[in-house]
Amino acid sequence: MADPYPIRPIAADEYPFFRRVHDHAFNSGPASPVRWARALRQFEPERSLAAIDDTLPAGETMVGTTGAYSLRMTVPGAALPVAGVSAVSVLPSHRRRGVLRSLMHRQLADLAGRGEEPIAVLWASETPIYARYGYGRASSNAYFRFERGDGAMAATAPADPAQRRQLPGPHPEPPARGHLAQIPPERQGGPDLWKRGLYRAHRPILQGRRDEAARVAERGHRQRDDVGLVPGLLQVQVAGQAVAGN
Repeated sequence: MADPYPIRPIAADEYPFFRRVHDHAFNSGPASPVRWARALRQFEPERSLAAIDDTLPAGETMVGTTGAYSLRMTVPGAALPVAGVSAVSVLPSHRRRGVLRSLMHRQLADLAGRGEEPIAVLWASETPIYARYGYGRASSNAYFRFERGDGAMAATAPADPAQRRQLPGPHPEPPARGHLAQIPPERQGGPDLWKRGLYRAHRPILQGRRDEAARVAERGHRQRDDVGLVPGLLQVQVAGQAVAGN
């Protein structure tokens, strides 16, 4: 069956039109200048596809998108190159016309043709959509919320006494304490630890990061200061197993 709308890679200067489709499909607001610049640095136009409706006015012809990032991912016994599928979207005006099917089939054919990545991975916003294209659940995650007074710092946790602060609220004995981390060392150390595999090597399904993506993973004050959060690295103990976070 012929594609209902032509599918083609996009040029770097077409990113604003590509992003327009994505933002409409996900009901996203305009990106801040900082986030826009970061997205442009990460974007791989040669790995991005768009569905085109030539009956629309110039600048509005893109009606569907998908893309991929060049990543590495830990699997049992190895770390392999993977295609990090992203930006899968179709304008509301063009849904139920086979646009998504055409994009997915073309993307998977292109990945197979490259012969460089045995795995394509994605975080599905709507899981049932992707099973028809061969995707399946590879992992799961869990979130924990700690109220004031819950838990305590591990006895082995390194801390500079000069930078310790007692957390507010009731405490178990001995009192739980928070360690105020310095942001610059954390931003430098976090990606390096990840890149060397000290954490990722023991966690299947974790994705490696390019240098640019590593800086994004750390976030830093550039993004999180907007909402008053300061990033850092945290390690907690759950049922005898260490779990790292940020």
